Amino acid sequence: MKPLRAACLLFWICSATAPCLAETREADSAYEQGNSLYLGKGVPKDPVKAREKLKTSADQGNSKAKALLGLMLAQGIGGMKDEKAAALLLEEAAIAGDPGAQVNYGAMLQQGRGVPKDLPAAIGWFDKAASSGSVAGHVKLGELHYFGGDGVNADHAKALPHIKAAAEGGNLWAQNTLGAMFESGQGTASDRAGALVWYEKAARQGDVKAQANLGRLLRAGDAKEQDAIAAYPWLKIASLRGEMTARYSFADLEASLTPEQRKQGEELTQKLQQSLPGR
Repeated sequence: MKPLRAACLLFWICSATAPCLAETREADSAYEQGNSLYLGKGVPKDPVKAREKLKTSADQGNSKAKALLGLMLAQGIGGMKDEKAAALLLEEAAIAGDPGAQVNYGAMLQQGRGVPKDLPAAIGWFDKAASSGSVAGHVKLGELHYFGGDGVNADHAKALPHIKAAAEGGNLWAQNTLGAMFESGQGTASDRAGALVWYEKAARQGDVKAQANLGRLLRAGDAKEQDAIAAYPWLKIASLRGEMTARYSFADLEASLTPEQRKQGEELTQKLQQSLPGR
């Protein structure tokens, strides 16, 4: 009987001071089930059941569940859209330190969805997320300072460190944009080699804008810099994917090449296509 008494005592002590380990495990388990149902990870996707599991977990205080359930409510995934309820859940998860919730709650504040519009508060949440290493947080700050808007003036120098951090974190928009900043000297010195590096990183991951930009830049410049054969496969692939500027650039490039050069270009295109995602 003494072991049973000790277990009960531990339960009540735990309940009085913090979520009991058993309850925490139950909340974690419900979150994992909800996340799997949301993603279709090991089970068929079922957003309706996902919301049920996530609500069970969120009601027990799981901040990851609050973050994901808030996202689903904001977007109307698995049921009715409820932006006010979404904002409350995202705020709670953001305060608990969840970087994704910080970005999403900041976005709702930025747009005035479910909460009054408050850009300074939104920037504060984006900054918190970015400070913890969130790529999405850096993207939001990079976009805001790069494009401006909502009373914020475009400032490429301020945008640069955030876009660079997001690019290094693998974000395709940031990689392509960083390439454009290096090419044009936006917020930094003009750097053709740097632009080619970042365009290629995004292009090799399948970003069609970067593929078009890479092909265009490889063909541009003075006689020493131009490489029409290297540009050929990137412009062709981007044009086949419907990128309009690439279509015009590729048609012009193709017309300027000899039959032998076009043959070289086609061989490179076939090799490149085999290495790109989505084959």
